[in-house]
Amino acid sequence: GTGLWDSYDVCWPSHPVNIQATYNSVVYQWILFYLGRASIDGPSQIGVAFSTAASGPWVKYPSPIVRGNSTHYPGPPSSTSIDSNGGTCTLFWTSYAPTCTMNLMGMVTFGSSNSITLSAVHYLSIKGLVDTYGNPDTYFGNARVLYDYVSDRFVMVRESHPYPSSYLSSSSSSSYDAPQSNGIQVFSIAGGDGWTGKGQWYLEASFNSSKTG
Repeated sequence: GTGLWDSYDVCWPSHPVNIQATYNSVVYQWILFYLGRASIDGPSQIGVAFSTAASGPWVKYPSPIVRGNSTHYPGPPSSTSIDSNGGTCTLFWTSYAPTCTMNLMGMVTFGSSNSITLSAVHYLSIKGLVDTYGNPDTYFGNARVLYDYVSDRFVMVRESHPYPSSYLSSSSSSSYDAPQSNGIQVFSIAGGDGWTGKGQWYLEASFNSSKTG
């Protein structure tokens, strides 16, 4: 509705995460994070919604979990469960600022009395990230992160960088819906390194139209 923090648009949802969370005395089994804005030129912010099924419908939490302002704003969120029954999950996002971009990770805890806590927020390593041409890269961008319990590694799937020159980021441009990337990259990092912000990402695979058609 008008005047809400996400009244202008809602976009870039994470994949649904299977986790037990109680909101307004209802026990939900699924959550997803998403971006929202209050106006066309307002900063993006990350919110969360609840559902009893992965397909929805969704009930949103009224306040953002990660706030943006005139100097920095979050990009698309991603999440993995930590303790599904205990109501905890990870949250990954890239924070954009005029002079830099920062990749962050934190832990979200869904408590009683509708409380949601974001804690243990820290910067993630960018060591090992490379663009399409093998040059060092610095940010995740539109990425999705999962946790592989077998190998104890976080696995990130993201759009390849750099973006094609045809892509324009302005939402007022007729080219806004142009393809944002020429391919997909898959990286991984040791689980412990993800939690401490250390270590190195390893490029596991790359895909583009020559492979997918």
